[in-house]
Amino acid sequence: MSAVGQLDPFRIGGNKFESFGPDLTELLRRVNDRSLCLAVTGVNHGFMPLLLTLISRAMDRPVVVVVVGDEVASSLTDALNGYDPTADNSPTAVTLFATDVSPVDPLTPNRFSTMDKMTALLRGSSFPAVRYVVASAPALARKIPHRKVLTELTITVRIGDTFDRDTLVHQLHDLGYYFAPLVEDPGSYAVRGGLIDIYSPLSNLPIRIEFFGDEVDNIRVFDPQTQRSLDHVRHVEIPPITPLAGARETRASAAATLLQTASELRIPATLARGMTERFTNGTAGPEANAYMPAMYELTTPDTFLPQDAVWVVVEPAKIETILSKQWDELIQECDKAMANRRIVFPAEAYLADTEAIIAQLRQKAALILADTAPVISPNSITLYVDKNNDIAEELNRHRAEDDALAPLVKHIREWRATAWSVAITCHTIGSAHRMVGLMRHYGIACNLWDRSLSYRDIETIPTTPNDVNIFVGGTSAGFRFAPLRLVVLDESEILGRKGRVATNRSRKEGLSKAIVESFRELAAGDTVVHTDFGLAKYEGLVKLTIDGIIGDFLHLVFRDDDKLYLPIQRLDHIRKYASTNEHEQPLLDKLGGTSWAKVTKRVRKNLLAMAHKLVQIQAEREAERGYPFGPPSEYYREFEASFPYDETPDQLSAIDDVISDVQKPRPMDRLVCGDVGFGKTEVAIRAAFRAVEEGKQVAVLVPTTILAEQHHLTFEQRFHGYPISVESLSRYRTPAEQREILDRVRAGKVDVLIGTHRLLQKDVSFRDLGLLVIDEEHRFGVRDKERIKTIRHGVHVLTLTATPIPRTLHMSLLGIRDLSVIATPPTDRLAIRTFVEAQTNDVIQTAIEREISRGGQVYLIHNRVQTITKRAEQIRALVPNAKIGVGHGQLPEHQLVEVMRSFSRGQVNVLVCTTIVESGLDIPNANTLIVERADRFGLAELYQLRGRVGRSNVRAYAYFLIEHITHLDGNAAKRIAVLQRHSELGSGFQIASSDMEIRGTGNLLGAEQHGNIEAVGYELYLEMLQDAVSALRGEETVEETDSQIKAPIAAFIPDNYCSDTGMRLVFYKRFASSKNDNDVVDTLRDLVDRCGKPPIEVQNLADIMAAKVMAKRLGIELVHYTPQAITLTLAPSLHATLRDRIADGALSKIKWFPQQQGKTLALKLAPADWAKGTEFLVTALSEFEKWYATKTVDRGVTKLHG
Repeated sequence: MSAVGQLDPFRIGGNKFESFGPDLTELLRRVNDRSLCLAVTGVNHGFMPLLLTLISRAMDRPVVVVVVGDEVASSLTDALNGYDPTADNSPTAVTLFATDVSPVDPLTPNRFSTMDKMTALLRGSSFPAVRYVVASAPALARKIPHRKVLTELTITVRIGDTFDRDTLVHQLHDLGYYFAPLVEDPGSYAVRGGLIDIYSPLSNLPIRIEFFGDEVDNIRVFDPQTQRSLDHVRHVEIPPITPLAGARETRASAAATLLQTASELRIPATLARGMTERFTNGTAGPEANAYMPAMYELTTPDTFLPQDAVWVVVEPAKIETILSKQWDELIQECDKAMANRRIVFPAEAYLADTEAIIAQLRQKAALILADTAPVISPNSITLYVDKNNDIAEELNRHRAEDDALAPLVKHIREWRATAWSVAITCHTIGSAHRMVGLMRHYGIACNLWDRSLSYRDIETIPTTPNDVNIFVGGTSAGFRFAPLRLVVLDESEILGRKGRVATNRSRKEGLSKAIVESFRELAAGDTVVHTDFGLAKYEGLVKLTIDGIIGDFLHLVFRDDDKLYLPIQRLDHIRKYASTNEHEQPLLDKLGGTSWAKVTKRVRKNLLAMAHKLVQIQAEREAERGYPFGPPSEYYREFEASFPYDETPDQLSAIDDVISDVQKPRPMDRLVCGDVGFGKTEVAIRAAFRAVEEGKQVAVLVPTTILAEQHHLTFEQRFHGYPISVESLSRYRTPAEQREILDRVRAGKVDVLIGTHRLLQKDVSFRDLGLLVIDEEHRFGVRDKERIKTIRHGVHVLTLTATPIPRTLHMSLLGIRDLSVIATPPTDRLAIRTFVEAQTNDVIQTAIEREISRGGQVYLIHNRVQTITKRAEQIRALVPNAKIGVGHGQLPEHQLVEVMRSFSRGQVNVLVCTTIVESGLDIPNANTLIVERADRFGLAELYQLRGRVGRSNVRAYAYFLIEHITHLDGNAAKRIAVLQRHSELGSGFQIASSDMEIRGTGNLLGAEQHGNIEAVGYELYLEMLQDAVSALRGEETVEETDSQIKAPIAAFIPDNYCSDTGMRLVFYKRFASSKNDNDVVDTLRDLVDRCGKPPIEVQNLADIMAAKVMAKRLGIELVHYTPQAITLTLAPSLHATLRDRIADGALSKIKWFPQQQGKTLALKLAPADWAKGTEFLVTALSEFEKWYATKTVDRGVTKLHG
């Protein structure tokens, strides 16, 4: 084995290979000879990432791969990170994506996409940590500031450095970072006292910088979810995250250039001065992106990439086409901007022209991968890599047969007989286990690896036992390569095309945490609930001095302007009020009145009755007898595996629940909750398949005609190739067609019948109904529901609802309602890019034309029926090539159905409509949403409207338009900012949870519960429900003592220690809601972690809260701490327990003395005791508790000190 230069093509990462075969060995030799560009044909997308990995590892050099677009770049990056993994799972490949908007667009570029591009450029040169940069060709043409500029702007913070904190904060703003109360997302920062939290995109986790004066005293990494510190680091790099980064001075120096350009464009001087002034003072809108050439000398991104990299260009002909298109579009956009009197530079100021980029790629490319050898390189070679298309097509033809995978098994045995290695890559560990089961059914033994297939496995696979090696993740396509005697099959090639699992976390939170976190958003004017006095207005957190002691108090205003200043130690009595009607203000209660007690008594009684009814219904269902299905067959398993996406964890759990239910002797009665598009329909389809397999029929009941059509299409597509007959009854069927379908249903020749309430009519009868699926039962009328009751007798029933419910309610109802919640986000969907812009024709025209040009569809929300037709005409004039439809709730039903049908079929590509689409159709091709006057909508409405788009693997865009973007009122500005920040999938469970979950609760528990929620607020309602369920279950409930601590000691969180009022409220609430000593310790630890060393007032607060926890646990109503004594007022239960021990003088041994016939106890203090402050109070109560307890328990209270 010889080497060329420094190349040993047989030694890859320490693994010695006998042979790559002559072609692959020759390819490596020639690529290493840098004098020639090698053109390679025959490499498919499945083999490409392995080839690139072998090149990088053989030469120990970085690789830059240029591909035609973002989608290819993303897929290749994922595969490279799979083939070349690291021990800590940090990526070895990064992606250089094209920016969402052009530099002269009237749109603000998405913050995260811009930041991702800047980060990829900065990280791309950090070999060997990053070995691969996969660049979308359009991204390489877009000019950016020189590396020197970005390097000079990057801030490095080290322990021991001296910084003026305020100056550092201004610098962060100039670099593009945004202020947030909590740092959870890359690109955000927070300031609290002597601490700055910042999430640099160069770090895997956010950083907490602690100052001592102006000196950096400590730098810690912290968890963005818990906000707790994890590890210490020595330094952090904070790069610019926008190409417009720069101080005001930089913008001011660019003003002269802008004015000169404006003059050349003949823009009136007054208009030009206004533009430049807004830019200089930082108030310019999206137009500022066009001013970058005036700020900096620009260059192309290739100057950021490693100089010694191996450049690989994939499909250069396609790249040239896409670059030419980008160039032509930018010229048109520049002309349009000039016509609109905007300051723009020539196209070449923003973009390298196509010829320049192609020449650059010719010069740099060491390797060209193409279908045919390009003319530019006479130095070519062909690798004979077989795709798996033939195998996939063969398996597809056998999909509906009992032995669907028999052809694959035959191939596997042939490959193994000739010493080939076989690897199958699956997208999730769940699908990998399923694949093992399928293979085992055919007698194929497997090795299962809980990791991706890597380049190192090429050597080890042949030495492993068994026929097939199954890996998790890494690839999206396989290959067969004879020189390596290797077959790699992706599960999508075996089971049909699959989507990829989204990586977003599912929402999981307990009731207590949800109640605590709700205080972060509490603002003056909000309604709150005092558990003793009722509904009041919160008017702020105020400081009062009582008897010379300063403290924080909640300012509450009740009816008739009655005021209450509640000490923060009593915050456990406060809940944030939320109800089903966010627009209507509830009636406040009278402080000290009797109405609140009557309301809570009525709600508790109603809840107990409702819970009892649920238990009774459950008991009746348990006693009922149905038809139990047998266990799932291999035929079902193969159908299950053919699902074209990877199931989410919650979806799998719901499917398992349903499949388990239908095997029981009593009929299933399960409710599946989850947002639209989260996979509920597939749960129903799996259940339907099992029913048909058992010889039973299925009825699917939906609330609208258009949904019936859509379900019919979905079921037919999913059952394609299987002997299952699907029909639907709707207004689109003629009477004769309906009669013919009903005859076939009665004869048992229709397996699945889908329809609206038409299914409930008396002429509809089934030969053998085994499963009833009900979609959104709460949308059916009373008469329909009565008919449903008669149909469901003895039949398995699966109910679906798109309104999410909180997990807390799910937990409360365990055992009295069969309920599955799907809260994990859907698969293979890109986050929706969210824009907040001024409402202009320019923005609307750009958004619509961009979506139509890629063959997509647009929702335009105009929420005024009176003017919607006129608005549609204006849009038609603005975009003449658009096919426009109009939809609103006042249209006759048949017209509305026809419009929606035309939109779903693509005959209309712009639907101008009201919010009727809020819970409407699933149209994967509709991927742009435009909401006019978005400031007039509630947060939950905006979230649900945005959920209409992004329902496929195509990038979706949401434009929230506002007439006067700089004059938003506080609440509207906050709603829009929150929605813009939370563009991730499933974030509705975080940002609009209260409103949607309240609706979901009402839908689940009955419309009458809406009144109870309105009466006491949602949070208190859930607590009362939990109490009612516990009472029904016979669980012992202990009446908790309402303990108070009175002490002339300052105990609060000072403003200069934690300046964010929302955060102070959260920590006050956490302290006041502490159930045990550990809760107090954890709260103090988290507060110190986020804000630094605590002042004495904070330590006092923690001690007083620890004392309150002990008092509650013991049954002490009041602890009064003065310089003279600690006095305890005992609750009657504690007094009764201690009566005998008080009488025999046992307390005197620990120096506590009874007063008022033993109803109070007192401990006299010496001056030295009082001098110890609140620490002495905690110690004294701890000693008392140890004396009281039959066993000494180390409560851990002393952890508060030291």
